[in-house]
Amino acid sequence: MEALRDESHRLVRASVASSTWASYRKGIENFIDFREKFNLGSSWPANQSHIVAFISFLSSEGWAPSSINSNISAIAFVHNINGWLDPTCSFLIKKLKEGCRRLNPRVDSRLPITPPILNKLVQHLPSICSSSYEAQLFKAAFLLAFFGFLRVGELTCQRKQGIFSRVILKQDIGARYKSKSQGIKLIGLDPEYFSPHSFRIGAATAAAMGGINDEKIKEMGRWKSSAFRLYIRPINMCNNL
Repeated sequence: MEALRDESHRLVRASVASSTWASYRKGIENFIDFREKFNLGSSWPANQSHIVAFISFLSSEGWAPSSINSNISAIAFVHNINGWLDPTCSFLIKKLKEGCRRLNPRVDSRLPITPPILNKLVQHLPSICSSSYEAQLFKAAFLLAFFGFLRVGELTCQRKQGIFSRVILKQDIGARYKSKSQGIKLIGLDPEYFSPHSFRIGAATAAAMGGINDEKIKEMGRWKSSAFRLYIRPINMCNNL
């Protein structure tokens, strides 16, 4: 039976992306820290009143609605995976989350790396990189990120060990991208509105502008829900880039 339990754990682990596991883990840590801070105990399943207070606390601290929802999703996962009644599905919790969205609307200001921008970036790499090797390295990374609809976590590793001792770490990618963002400036754009995630945003936007249907875009970007629509930027915005 122990071998079967190990296999069930392996299957559950494989059912969720590593980035999602990391998000769930952080959400649970935040909830645990909150309950410790206010001496609410640590029993599971969690009391609905604790979750209500948690949402209220995060909102009062200025957390974005999307971040609050991510934390609540982590709590929901723990309950569902253990077969417990999920208190996050209650009418009250749903209304609290809706209130967060209405009172604290956040606009994603990140712009897409469109095909023309990608082409210009690649062309300028030799002039901003320290060697032809580095230029080819960034060219490969940029093209892979765009055409693979990659999340940052899919292009990097969490830690260096064993055969992965010579890899790009997730915490490195932001700094390395920023170090080459002068390429964005060279083509007349503001680096403030671009991030490594702009490649994934650009891929989804380009696919939609190219007439690819929603289901295919979801498949290409490995989205499980309609969240992919948040990545598609208005055509008039992209025409100005």
